[in-house]
Amino acid sequence: MSDPKEPAEGAEEQPKPVQLSDVVRALDFDWDDRSSEDFGTDAHKERADSGLSASTSETSNIGRVDDRWYSLSPHFMDSKLPEWKQWRLRNRSPPEDQPLSEAFTERLEALRRYKEEWGDCLVPRRYWGDWRLGEWVADARQAYKEKRLTCAQVTALEALGFPWKVPQQVAEWEYMLHELRRFRIEFQMDAPPFKWRDPNADFSNALAKWYHQQPDRFKQRLLSPSQVRKLKQAGYDLRAATGDDISEDDYAKEHNGAQEDTTDFEFETMYKELKAWRDKYATTIVPKQVFDAPLLGAWVHRMRKVHKEGRLPGWQVAKLDELIFAWKMEQQSAKWHHNLHETRRFKEVHGHALIPAGYTNAKEPGWMEASRWVTRNAKLFSKGKLTDKRYQLIRDILGIKFVKKIGGPNRRGVGREIPSDARPLGPWNMKAMRNPAGGPRRLEGHVRKKVAATY
Repeated sequence: MSDPKEPAEGAEEQPKPVQLSDVVRALDFDWDDRSSEDFGTDAHKERADSGLSASTSETSNIGRVDDRWYSLSPHFMDSKLPEWKQWRLRNRSPPEDQPLSEAFTERLEALRRYKEEWGDCLVPRRYWGDWRLGEWVADARQAYKEKRLTCAQVTALEALGFPWKVPQQVAEWEYMLHELRRFRIEFQMDAPPFKWRDPNADFSNALAKWYHQQPDRFKQRLLSPSQVRKLKQAGYDLRAATGDDISEDDYAKEHNGAQEDTTDFEFETMYKELKAWRDKYATTIVPKQVFDAPLLGAWVHRMRKVHKEGRLPGWQVAKLDELIFAWKMEQQSAKWHHNLHETRRFKEVHGHALIPAGYTNAKEPGWMEASRWVTRNAKLFSKGKLTDKRYQLIRDILGIKFVKKIGGPNRRGVGREIPSDARPLGPWNMKAMRNPAGGPRRLEGHVRKKVAATY
């Protein structure tokens, strides 16, 4: 009988797992090498002049060993090496000078063409124009962080003004810029509609919100001059969109001033926006996600939160009090104003605010709720429970005039619709509702059984 431990004839022999320490030993890695500590010193130069390293191997082999070691970097954190050995590997000096490879030169040339077109090297990682270039740029930054780039590669990239660290906010902005270009090419549209979502989930859901935020950021001078220029190059002229025909030099000066004192400048800018909102809508209540002023809505929400925490300066509190700022906001009131402006958005799209009852559209859940909101307010008005201020907002902003029915199908006489502007209705005007033919007062459809109410 054959030994069960021995493999059967014809069966392939299973490879044994390779330990990381065996790989390092095969590379003849010298743990006691002091060259990294003496890098740049006289001792290091003497070894380089002699053509030998501390491990008695050729100097050109140092870069080769480092390249092979760093190719194992994804497995580095899972290794069981002692901490002092991990520290030595983590603090290795950069490889010696090596000539640039053809692949690196090709990608470098693509990066140079990108800079000639857009003015910088801020290539998004998911750059749709050349996804290989975006991945290569991200890998170059990671390789520089891990000291895997040669001196020649670092010099070539820095000659182009390559940024080794890019803030996340800037990276996201650059990504959205090129996503806007791709959107215009694929859909043949100038701009994504508000709250637009790609049914195929190919585009970011934040693209529409980002697009509609740029005019507000331009007014606040929060966009850099290069970002304004890039948007214009992509076909989005903010000066034409906002009507602010400011020169490039003046914009650069105001942008620098805004960066020096962002807090005060932002408050003054948003304060003017809020004042214009109050003059237009007779209230300082701004929904957090209003479609035509998302930054103003977010700023108003933040002011309430900071004031509640006691961190809002007194001079800002005094200025907001001049506008009769609503410091406390109930959920029901916030939802009412949100539906008001959702109905206003429906009006801007369709030309009227008469959303059909039972409106259904899975792509516009806000309009579905606004349809129920209009019906609910009509019932409240009929019962005399809708406040004058809210009715005035509905009438002036949306152009909707509710009517009040007198009589009904279950009553004698013909029910009539009295325009709301004919005279105010409600318990505060009981005398106007007295039946001229005599008898008690009749409100909300109550008429005399024999004689219909006439006016």
